[in-house]
Amino acid sequence: MSNRTTAAMALACIGLMFAPSIAVAVSPVKDEPAAEAAGTTTVDKTTSQSTSSSSACAEASSMTPSELFKLLKDERKLEQVHKDASYIALQDKATFAMWTFTQDSQAAHPAVVCRVPLKEGDTITLDMVVNCEGPKKACDQLEYDFKELNRRMQMEVEKKARQ
Repeated sequence: MSNRTTAAMALACIGLMFAPSIAVAVSPVKDEPAAEAAGTTTVDKTTSQSTSSSSACAEASSMTPSELFKLLKDERKLEQVHKDASYIALQDKATFAMWTFTQDSQAAHPAVVCRVPLKEGDTITLDMVVNCEGPKKACDQLEYDFKELNRRMQMEVEKKARQ
């Protein structure tokens, strides 16, 4: 089975990647690395602290969230797979990347979170890039909420793999 097929199966079995609104409401952990100021980009990956330039999420830090939304939605015609008062999510079916953009009502707005599943050995990880231009505290919370959602998704994938 190819890495891409495995990644697609992971996305199919968790089904939550585009639903950040289910992230648990928790306070950030004090030792959690945080962006120094609003408008910074944070890169996270379970097994590494950097994202390669070939990552499907590499573009997340290349322009503002609003410019990126326009590029992905209007020019590349990515499918909108989720929309609520806080978030709009677009899916790139070619790379399995999920692009989640904040709406005006979300405290960290404007921000984008890109996540893409990667297979590394027997493990599926999520490569994640956060580009947040909102207030620092709200950006820190957004990043923490997505990391918590990633952790829950990883547990679900591992649970399904054991079945």
